Amino acid sequence: MNATSAQSFSLRRVCAFTGHLGFAAGALTLIPISLAKMWWPFELFTHFPLQYCAGLLVALLCYIFAGHWRLATLVLLPLAAHGAKVVALYAESEKPQVHDERLTLLSVNVLRFNERYDDVFNHIRSQNADIVLLMEIDFDWMKRIEQAQLPYRIVIAEPRSDTSGIVLLDRGDIVEAAKIVTPGVEFTAPSIEATLCWRGERMAFMGTHPSPPKGEWGANARNVQLAEIAEWAKKQTLPVVVIGDLNLTPFSPYFRDFVDESGLVSSHEGFGYQWSWPVEIPLLAIPIDHCLHSPFLVTLQREIGSDIGSDHKPLKLVLARARQ
Repeated sequence: MNATSAQSFSLRRVCAFTGHLGFAAGALTLIPISLAKMWWPFELFTHFPLQYCAGLLVALLCYIFAGHWRLATLVLLPLAAHGAKVVALYAESEKPQVHDERLTLLSVNVLRFNERYDDVFNHIRSQNADIVLLMEIDFDWMKRIEQAQLPYRIVIAEPRSDTSGIVLLDRGDIVEAAKIVTPGVEFTAPSIEATLCWRGERMAFMGTHPSPPKGEWGANARNVQLAEIAEWAKKQTLPVVVIGDLNLTPFSPYFRDFVDESGLVSSHEGFGYQWSWPVEIPLLAIPIDHCLHSPFLVTLQREIGSDIGSDHKPLKLVLARARQ
């Protein structure tokens, strides 16, 4: 074997080994994903299908280069399983005709320790939203908001010394009534329940930021909070909007449960992946900031904002009422 042949053989072996690693990682994740409701760490595996697809694509290319055609064919199975979940976000159903009125919402997890106050406030001003939900508001952030002279009314505020503080702002007295609601689980995050009056149309609104699944308690608290909000949404006689950092992706079985039980529609449908967290680690990018609404509301526009110093990117939506 000459030097060139030896080098080529060695390179194929490296590619094959890399393919084995990518294939194993992408395929084996299907096991905890299928058992996601049995143990809270398994549910964490459900949030990264895009990353699994990237690893499996590398494995596919490595196997092709190494000449392992059978293994390359096998890679297509987990690649299709993970890829279908991502592709589904791009599938857009035909939108009905809508009324001319538009409701613009902005959801911002500011990050409690973020000190780029001007970036956050400038972004809020630039978006010209009707309703603004702010999360992770502690007492220092609350003071900054009060001093910022934003073109909004502070409707209701529940600053906290932890990351569960929440504030609702509106423009033009859209909010008729608002109250702080807390789930039936001790020490869980507060939500804001409100009634909106939007161009003569009343709506039920819920701004929420459930606990992150950093452990069994956090995961259970999040799931309980989402289940209670789904039950609340199902009982409403008005059109419903739920918005906030839900601390789970559309790929989680608990997100699917929330959609099924609430009867709401995810604004994500047809707008693609649109990741919002974590800003500082783009390789782990996942979409965990959401807006869901009643079926007779239509998402006309859905945008993820730029870096404002938080670990989340802001979420902006434009909604309209479907014509009956």
